[in-house]
Amino acid sequence: MPRGQADFGMYAPKTTVAAISDIGELAVRLGSIDTYDRRGNVIFLDDFEENINKWSQVVDGIGGSIALSTDTAKNGAKSAKFVTGNVAGNECQLFRYVHYPTLSKMGIEVSTTFTLNLDYVGLYIFQDDGVDTAVAGLRYYPTLKSLKYLDSVGGWQVLDDDLTFFRSIHCFCSLKLVADFEKNTYWRARAGNQEYVFSAPIQLLGLSFFGRGLGAYLVSATNANVNVTNYWDDFIMTQNEP
Repeated sequence: MPRGQADFGMYAPKTTVAAISDIGELAVRLGSIDTYDRRGNVIFLDDFEENINKWSQVVDGIGGSIALSTDTAKNGAKSAKFVTGNVAGNECQLFRYVHYPTLSKMGIEVSTTFTLNLDYVGLYIFQDDGVDTAVAGLRYYPTLKSLKYLDSVGGWQVLDDDLTFFRSIHCFCSLKLVADFEKNTYWRARAGNQEYVFSAPIQLLGLSFFGRGLGAYLVSATNANVNVTNYWDDFIMTQNEP
């Protein structure tokens, strides 16, 4: 006997419930960390609940460290705790490399917190074709209220010079950067509730660093001679961004 949905199916009127027509919304309700910007197809994601050793680490200065922490989290119980060295300009960096299925518009998304004496946070995505490495980057400077992107010659250009976020270890701000690696140009960026669509060229380094693949890294830096702590959570890497 043939079976199917009743007339109007999921669109039929209901009294105490509502149907879900968006599968992405269903995934979010079941606990997905992909809640901020659901565009693109996920290549890799990390909720920082289990093992920081999925990433490579570089820490400058005395007292610097990167580790999983239960101090705070955007979702779940843990986040990645960055502690910079104790000299102005010291950075913490977390790297991840993957092999991508096909070249397309690629994106990275992550959430982070802002604290006193934090100079900037940065997120970078880079694509290595075995000959050249193309790099796109986004930085936010909390004290300057400034969002900047990495230009084609390694400088930083302003996207927004009046962008303010609440500073608290319990308030995570989401950032996303998308680059078109077929044309080696920026595609768009998001910070909080602001979106920026632009097509500036990205930086080409002229060298292959790790062979064909896609990489990303996260950076925190201090602007004072003190150890500065901030937290990162819910990293997502995507392909086929619209």
